[in-house]
Amino acid sequence: MALTPEQITAAHKANIETLFGLTTKAFEGVEKIVELNVAASRAALAEAATHTQALLNVKDAQELLALQSSFFQPLAEKPPLTTATSTTSPQARLLK
Repeated sequence: MALTPEQITAAHKANIETLFGLTTKAFEGVEKIVELNVAASRAALAEAATHTQALLNVKDAQELLALQSSFFQPLAEKPPLTTATSTTSPQARLLK
């Protein structure tokens, strides 16, 4: 069975559309990760400035120990990056 030029053209067109669709999805995923990195960097910088100011205002060792323990408490509560990448991964799309 021979393919006609129209069939070959249609197949190439479908392949190109699929390629551009997948490329767009990949760039959306990268864009989300970059946005998260920028937001995390801003938050970390603001948090570091706040912590530095608090450390400069410490009066004694007991206050310093209490302040340090309050600094490390939120680290255990932060969500992982997997929530951002799960919306663009092929496995996540298949599970939906």
